[in-house]
Amino acid sequence: MMFSPCFRTKYFKSLIIIGAFLAWPGRAGAFEYEFEVPIQDEEDINDAYTLGLIEDEETVNNLINMLRDGLDVNRARYNDFLQLPGITARMADAILNKRKELGRFSSMADLQQIEEVPGEIWEEIIPFLKLPDGQKKLDKVPVTGSARLGYIQYKGSGREEPLNEKDHLPGLYLKGESTVQIKDYKISIGTLMTVRELNKNFFFNKDNNYLMVKNPNAMAYSFDGMYGMVEGPWFKTILGSYNIGFGEKLTFDSTGKARPNGIATPLHYYENNNSGTVRPEKSLLGIAATFDNLRLPKGWMTASVFLSYKKEDIYQYDFWYGADDEGELIACNTNSDCNSGDPLKTYTCGSDGFCHSSRIYSRYETKEGTLTFSHQYATMYRFYQERLFGGQVAYNLNDRTHFGVLGYASQWLFSDEIPGAMFSLTSSYPGRASIYAFGAYGAIGIGVVDMGFEASIQDNKGVGAVYRLEASPLKELDITWKMRFYNALYDNPYCRGQAAADEILGKRNRNEFGNRYVVTYRPIKYLRLTTDFDIWSHPFTEVKLDNGKIYQMANEPWITDIALTQRFVIHPAPRNTITLWASYKNKDISVNGYSYLNDNGEEKGNAYAARANLSGLYVEGRGEQVQAAIQGQTNAYKPLNITLALINNFEGVTKYTDRFDYTLKLWLLLSYKPWKYTNISTKLKYWYHNNPEYDIGTYYSDRGEPTVDWYIFVTQQFPMGFSLKVHYGLTKYIDNRKDNDTGRFLRYDMYHVIKAYIEWNYESMLANKTFASMKESGSKKSKKK
Repeated sequence: MMFSPCFRTKYFKSLIIIGAFLAWPGRAGAFEYEFEVPIQDEEDINDAYTLGLIEDEETVNNLINMLRDGLDVNRARYNDFLQLPGITARMADAILNKRKELGRFSSMADLQQIEEVPGEIWEEIIPFLKLPDGQKKLDKVPVTGSARLGYIQYKGSGREEPLNEKDHLPGLYLKGESTVQIKDYKISIGTLMTVRELNKNFFFNKDNNYLMVKNPNAMAYSFDGMYGMVEGPWFKTILGSYNIGFGEKLTFDSTGKARPNGIATPLHYYENNNSGTVRPEKSLLGIAATFDNLRLPKGWMTASVFLSYKKEDIYQYDFWYGADDEGELIACNTNSDCNSGDPLKTYTCGSDGFCHSSRIYSRYETKEGTLTFSHQYATMYRFYQERLFGGQVAYNLNDRTHFGVLGYASQWLFSDEIPGAMFSLTSSYPGRASIYAFGAYGAIGIGVVDMGFEASIQDNKGVGAVYRLEASPLKELDITWKMRFYNALYDNPYCRGQAAADEILGKRNRNEFGNRYVVTYRPIKYLRLTTDFDIWSHPFTEVKLDNGKIYQMANEPWITDIALTQRFVIHPAPRNTITLWASYKNKDISVNGYSYLNDNGEEKGNAYAARANLSGLYVEGRGEQVQAAIQGQTNAYKPLNITLALINNFEGVTKYTDRFDYTLKLWLLLSYKPWKYTNISTKLKYWYHNNPEYDIGTYYSDRGEPTVDWYIFVTQQFPMGFSLKVHYGLTKYIDNRKDNDTGRFLRYDMYHVIKAYIEWNYESMLANKTFASMKESGSKKSKKK
């Protein structure tokens, strides 16, 4: 059952008033992680994403990258500290002032003495920090390096019937990095290679106009990154793979960081426990340079330039292709216009008014000798190329006040052998072949108040703007207010400003005006209250005209969405935490479902009905979601860490039906450290879904979620900087769905995941006397001459 219209109208207004009142008094300057989860390793972050405590993959990657890299507390700047969970502007200032007082931190205990950083915040951030031993003494030069070789295998079992699911091949990766610090200069090199499922052998069948791949499940070696970087007191330059970003992330950012500030090393990868795959993060390839600390009588200048040329992989459903026998695109109004009668030439009418296909065929033939349609879910290796260049210049009065301008231009080229190839409108890239954007940004920090802004304009007249206000008027109170606006044309693929892209009529873009308030208040020592209130509207909708073109029309009234979350974090005793939180969302939660207005002006909410009637006026799908959760953590017995989370979820709209349903998520973590260099952890995730309309047995996983997910892993450190980690997981599904065409089951009942990596971390100390002896030796040779 859906919540009634009365519920919508009455409580919608009440929630706005209550939310605005609670929100006005999150954490100023802090990155807004929408969860309260203890993080010790990468598995904790991935689990939080699986449970829905983290809602986007970009946040996952940002946290994992920070965890892997570690933040050097003796080199980090103001914005770097603000990346950490829970760190506010006030706390960042206190850390920098303490470092200035001490000269540099000699141990983590120095950080714990900072009164402005509460104990619970310290526990949250310590896994992300590092303090290289080489910095304890200034008369020595550290040489550091690390290498990691990893393996992941995912295999299904438990079904004897024929399956449509493809075999899951194992994945491998090798990452290595090394750094030499010589006085004020640092030289770094790194490389990343993966072995994963890629489709390198593909071609376009010109006789039948379809795309084919050879060996669709084949493993392929791929060098995904390699770089050399030199850093000095006033510059940083990198050759090879890199990421770079600026300002409020609106105009250009490829780092994924909350506070990007120039070049970031890119050799990161993502492991998916529920699919057994490993893949690299996207990065640029070329050369980039950032010049910092170009001193002026008051303040300093920064400038950057970046140039990239790279061939990219692309997922099958992120691009379109299609042509007739003469190689020309076919105009259409409906899908019937694209139906030639030949199954291999039957395309779909896209929202741009042309026939397209994302289907990929393999060489498998039936007994009758015809090729069969195959859901490959393929990643096409180096399928397109991107040429990109840009630059930035800014004036900095201090670490908190700066003003700058930036811009970039990019062009995408697909293989000439694939007629009509282009990005699909639901991909993260614009449908047109090139894009350029310009922006201006700035920040002002005065006392306990910080403000930031950025405005950007694109080549197609897409406009975006963001504004933030952060304040800590009291030691116990932090305030954040963020505002953003995007018109319906703003489709900048390098925009990381807050606002998820919407999918309207198959087109993915940003189209909203919104405000967000985040609150943290500590009325007493052992209690922290956090309120997160977001309200946003969609100013435009789109109408598909008879000629297949898209017309943008202002929504009257605006479609308004809200999200409200309240958390209570209680610390009844040292190393014990209880978190209570509840949330309410009124927005499009059907993901790929749309509502539409029929000829009588009635709003219909079924996803498939919307696709069947292309003549109506489209708006976002609607849905309500209520969540309530409790989480407890204890480390009272120091070698043992226990975390238990229980999440209840009520939804009014799902992917398949508009009836009310209920899900329950349970997460149990036990982490035990019997010896100094050994850690054993086990986790259990339980997922229950009750959908009255599609109930088969007791519960039914109609969203591809596992009902039970359990695993155990052991980490062992060895002398000489070596460590070994072994992981075994068991995932169980209750899924009786079958393919409509073949009648075969879509997945196995059970999956086994095996992961392992061996890592080597190296650090050596080269005493100054070594360089002194070399210098002395050189002097003697000079005298002999």
